[in-house]
Amino acid sequence: MILLTHPRHELLVQRYGTTTDDEGVSATGPLGEPIRVRGNVHPLTADEVVAYGVQAAETYWVTARNWPGDHRARVFWDGRWWDQVGEPTRNSMSPRTAHERIRISARAPRAADPQEVPDGQPEPWRVHRSRTHDR
Repeated sequence: MILLTHPRHELLVQRYGTTTDDEGVSATGPLGEPIRVRGNVHPLTADEVVAYGVQAAETYWVTARNWPGDHRARVFWDGRWWDQVGEPTRNSMSPRTAHERIRISARAPRAADPQEVPDGQPEPWRVHRSRTHDR
């Protein structure tokens, strides 16, 4: 329960959706500014990775009180971009323990240079790695 009230990691959630430009052309792009979220990031076990069919990608669970993303959201954490996989799983058995659980998967292999961000996107909202999550 202490992990729900005092989460250890800070993530940025960028929502994506269909937008229309001035010429009426539809495209998928970011919706608004990234949203800062506090949560806990946990690696999936090898069995879970095989069960979900994502063997080759680095995959984690995120547990947070409130999650603003949907199945198209991207997450910036640990110096790189991640895709949200599916919808959040909501646990609402009790108001004190209510939370959402989200699965994120790496968009690209870890870069050799930690300053390099996949997708060529700028890194204006750099989130520093938590002291509890050193590799």
